[in-house]
Formats: sequence, structure tokens, C-alpha cells
Amino acid sequence: MEPKTDSSFVKWISMIFCTVLMVVYLWLVLKIF
Repeated sequence: MEPKTDSSFVKWISMIFCTVLMVVYLWLVLKIF
């Protein structure tokens, strides 16, 4: 197991998670207003 690929995988997961959170947050704000 290479730590490089593992850290890269975790980085991608966190990036996607943050993007999804931002999109959901914006959608909720737009829906409320």
C-alpha cells in the first residue's frame, strides 16, 4: 500500500465532499430566498 495514493484519494474525497456541501448549502439558501 502506497501512502501517496492513499493521501491523494483522501484529498479527492474531501474536495468532492466540500463541493457537495457548498452546492447543497447554496441550493437551500436559494430555496429559502
